[in-house]
Amino acid sequence: MIGNRGYHTCNSRSFHFRSHQQNTVPFREQIRPTRDQLDSSMHVPFHPPRATIISDIASLGIRALRDRLMKLTNRYSAALLLFLASASPTLFAQDKPTVPLFEATHCLATEKHGWLDLQSAKELSLGYLTDAKTVLGDKYLYVVVYTNPQRTQGKIFDIRIKKGDRQRVYSIENDATFVSTPKEVTFPQPPLGGTWAQTQFSTAIQHIEHHHKWYVAPVKSLLKPTNHIRCESSTDQS
Repeated sequence: MIGNRGYHTCNSRSFHFRSHQQNTVPFREQIRPTRDQLDSSMHVPFHPPRATIISDIASLGIRALRDRLMKLTNRYSAALLLFLASASPTLFAQDKPTVPLFEATHCLATEKHGWLDLQSAKELSLGYLTDAKTVLGDKYLYVVVYTNPQRTQGKIFDIRIKKGDRQRVYSIENDATFVSTPKEVTFPQPPLGGTWAQTQFSTAIQHIEHHHKWYVAPVKSLLKPTNHIRCESSTDQS
């Protein structure tokens, strides 16, 4: 019995020891991850930082806004061009008159024939063109005085600049009222000289409008007396 118990006891211990060895995993193997754990760890979803998300949303918003503006620009481009065309007279800078233009306009404002209506005007919108041709050494100047803000209506004067002994003489030779359109220039009150004079005036008006060169002169300054010029008109000689 003793031997049998010892045998059984020995076998029992041996059995329990073997089963312990079979079911126990070494510590080094317990902390080592398995292949499945490694594979699952590689597929952890990436969460970008909050700043990155905000910047992406902002970029999408800017892109959508830009596309919207492009569509609006294409839709209203025709209206924008019409507005710029109508407002173009006020978009260009207006300079002070040159000396010949100022002195010639001074004669128009102060000459006894009353070439200009200055009762309610504070300033005059002007344009001018110097004629390249001269007659007997005298120069000619086309002066335009606009009567509306769009510069499509006004008066035009043909003024001769003579050289005097001590004074410059500005002689008003011809005048007309005009209406200008993109196609033509018409004269409600035509100048003297028929078709030839109308052609000369039309060319001068279109040249001034093409170069967008305009001037502004205060009426108070134009009405001040001066001694170094003399004003006259062709009606005085007739």
